[in-house]
Amino acid sequence: MTFAQLSRFVVVAALSGSSLAWAAGAASGIGLAGATLNGTVSSNGATTTVTFECGLSVAYGSSVTVAQSPLPAGAAGTAVSAAIGAFNFSCNTLYHYRVVATNSAGPTNGSDATFTTAACAATPATVTTGAASAIAATGATLNGTVSSNGASTTVTFEYGLSAAYSSSVTAAQSPLAAGAAGAAVSAAITGLSCNTLYHFRAVGANSTGTIGGADATFTTAACTGPAALTVSVVGLAIGGPGSGTVTSSPVGIDCGTIPGAAAGPDCSETYAGGTSVTLFPTPDGGSVFNGWSGVGCSGTLICPLSMSAARNVTATFQRHFSAFFQKPNAASFNSNEWVQKAYVAYYGRPADPDGLYYWATRMDSEGGSLASIIGAFGTSDEFNRRYVGLSFGDLVDKLYLQTLGRAPDPGGKAFYVSQLTQGKTTLQTITLDLLGGASGLDVFTVLNRLDVANHYTGKISKGCDYGTELTGVNSLASVFPDAPSASAAKTAIESRCGI
Repeated sequence: MTFAQLSRFVVVAALSGSSLAWAAGAASGIGLAGATLNGTVSSNGATTTVTFECGLSVAYGSSVTVAQSPLPAGAAGTAVSAAIGAFNFSCNTLYHYRVVATNSAGPTNGSDATFTTAACAATPATVTTGAASAIAATGATLNGTVSSNGASTTVTFEYGLSAAYSSSVTAAQSPLAAGAAGAAVSAAITGLSCNTLYHFRAVGANSTGTIGGADATFTTAACTGPAALTVSVVGLAIGGPGSGTVTSSPVGIDCGTIPGAAAGPDCSETYAGGTSVTLFPTPDGGSVFNGWSGVGCSGTLICPLSMSAARNVTATFQRHFSAFFQKPNAASFNSNEWVQKAYVAYYGRPADPDGLYYWATRMDSEGGSLASIIGAFGTSDEFNRRYVGLSFGDLVDKLYLQTLGRAPDPGGKAFYVSQLTQGKTTLQTITLDLLGGASGLDVFTVLNRLDVANHYTGKISKGCDYGTELTGVNSLASVFPDAPSASAAKTAIESRCGI
């Protein structure tokens, strides 16, 4: 063995903890921004200086002297270590290192080893508002970039006519994963006014807080030429023509029908190109709004339009009550309508023609108030047969489901059950409350179910077999606020009756 071989030394490098733990990737002692590096060195007969080199690659770039350096000439298998937290390391980052020992025979490098600093602690997202794109007269796409910084992040865009904003839309890419870095985010918005300055910003929210990007602006494209909106109101002639009125916001349209008269008075209006217009249908007493037709309008609720071009829209109203039955019914419209509602609410089915005629004429004779006759509904054989033994809670559920097509809200149910338990109200009174107090979409459910019930009763009056009580119940069970559900129910009745 030569002198050089005798004077060299053996170098072994390992991360803090056992080499097995390091080899398995579950290193101990590794923090967010550093670790303690360890090794063993034999001096092999000469005083030895020991350092660790460390960096992002095998080029290293930083060096630190071990705490035990220099080692005496006789050191053999001596453990050496150095803390490297002062190197400004980054969290969740892979680093390379090696031990370097130098004595009079020269330097000797240990083999390369690696460690990864601990995962980064979550911090608020980094949010940058970008420039708007696809800018049109009434819409645009908002853009930005977001880094999640260690936690799943919800991304939205706030926008409006000032930096106070007024609207918000969720980015198409939301939520971003915890590791997202510099992710591009965007959201398309519509319903804007033409030739108008808008403010917007990107917003990122994660478990550590909410951060808004800087305010940015864009101006929508120039307005197109004026566009005309024309509304036609049609009353379907079922038991007499239906009637109603369509109004608009901004004001301009006020178009209605009066049975036997022409539509009017204002069924056409010209708006600046790109104007957002909302149409509102209001049926007259005894009629129901049957739906929209024309470009841009559908369904049985309000109709929002963007006046980017001329529009022609039709609103259809239908009169719905038992005046169109083949069997004569001399009772008033008000009584026919309310008795049919009572059948729907109390029994969950359409009235049979004889029952409708009996109760409606009796209601007329007793002053036209449903309250004067509805008590008898709660003591009838049908009621006792179908509902006897049910709890107050179950009975309230039934009334809501049959009248409004939904479960009661918890507060309303608790109130009515309490009132029934204390004897302060009756099922008849609750029925009147639900029929008379319906609002929002519940109104359309009641009207649609009444419409289908009248259709069913009318078919029975023309000779169609009623079927069982359950047949009647099933005819209404799938009728909700939307027009298609009512149309489908009437189609099923037509299919069964064939007349």
